[in-house]
Amino acid sequence: MYGSINETEPEETKTDLKESPPNVKMNKRLENACKLIRAQIHHKHPFLFRQESSQLASIKGGATLTQAESEAVKQGIIKKHSLSKAKTDIGLWEITEIGYQLLNETPKHWKSKGGYLHKFCAYRIAENFEDLGYKASIEYQHSNGKLIDICLKKENEIIFVEICASYPLEKELVNLKKNLDGTNQPDKLIFSVTKRKMKKELEELIASVGQLPCQVEVVLAGNLTKMKEII
Repeated sequence: MYGSINETEPEETKTDLKESPPNVKMNKRLENACKLIRAQIHHKHPFLFRQESSQLASIKGGATLTQAESEAVKQGIIKKHSLSKAKTDIGLWEITEIGYQLLNETPKHWKSKGGYLHKFCAYRIAENFEDLGYKASIEYQHSNGKLIDICLKKENEIIFVEICASYPLEKELVNLKKNLDGTNQPDKLIFSVTKRKMKKELEELIASVGQLPCQVEVVLAGNLTKMKEII
C-alpha cells in the first residue's frame, strides 16, 4: 500500500530512451521552451499548470510564453492537455520522450497508474487536500484489495477519489461498486472528471444505480486542484 505522496521519492522509469538526441534546430523560441520544461522536470514533481511552469522558468509575457509553447508543440517536445474548471479550461503540458532526450534528462516513474492526465490529477488533487489538512494516499489499497486512486483521511473522515479521464464512463460504475464493497467504507466518494461534458453523463449513470450507502459526487478535476505560487 502506498502512503502519503511525500513519503517516497519517484523511481527511475524503465523506459528506454534513444541514445542520440533528436535532430532539433535550436532557436530563441525553442530555448525558452527548453527553459520551461527543464524547470518542470526539476520541480518536486512535473505536474504543473502552464502558468506555473512559466513562473518557475521566469518567462514573462503572454506572447513569449505562447511562442515558446507553439515551438515546443511543433518540435514534438510537449503535448498539450487541459483540465475543465467551472466555466474555463486550464492548460498543462506533458513532456514527451523527445523533450527528455533534448535536455538529456531521464523521466521518472510516479505512483499513480494511467496516462499523464490521470497522474497529473492524482498528484495535484492529493497535494491540494494535504494543504487542507488531509493525509493523502495515492493508489491506496482498499480492504477488498482494490486500489483506490486517492484516499483522503482527516480525523474520522475518509474520502475516496476516483479519477475519470477517459471513456467509456460505464467503467466507473464498476469502480463505484468495488469502492463501496469493503470494511473501511468511505464517508464520501468523489469522481473527478477531466472534461466538462463527462460530468452530467456520469451523474446520470450514477443516478441510475439507485440509493447508495454514502455520499457520491461528480466534480470537475480542475475544481479539486489549486494553482500555486511557485517559489
